[in-house]
Amino acid sequence: MQDETEQGGFPVPLHNAAPLDAPEQAPYAHHLFLCSGRYCDPEGKAIALYNALPRLLGELGAYDNPARIKRGLTACLGVCYGGPLLVVYPEGIWYHHVDEALLQRIVREHLEQGRPVREAIFHQLHAPPAESGASGASVP
Repeated sequence: MQDETEQGGFPVPLHNAAPLDAPEQAPYAHHLFLCSGRYCDPEGKAIALYNALPRLLGELGAYDNPARIKRGLTACLGVCYGGPLLVVYPEGIWYHHVDEALLQRIVREHLEQGRPVREAIFHQLHAPPAESGASGASVP
């Protein structure tokens, strides 16, 4: 359960009266992960991209929007080069060399219009059958 008061753009969590109760999760449509690892992102650009997401997402990032897009930073996605990397779930679409211009396109084209930015994808978890290799991963 979340309080309506926001702090730094995030809802302030209420204290759980029964600490062993499971937490609640508001509905959401997508979850974005940006890699901020030192090998993937040696220039430290991922944090600036992460901080730009609330502005770029607008209402799509609102906590009470059932079509909300969650965002997170991770220290490692296991690729370690070609970053900053961004992964969009539930599709499992991986983007490389993300800068603010590409991030704007990903928000507009992929998240708002449902059209992934093909030229920036290097991996897709669930590829259409015609594009699949033996492992199920695709090469766009």
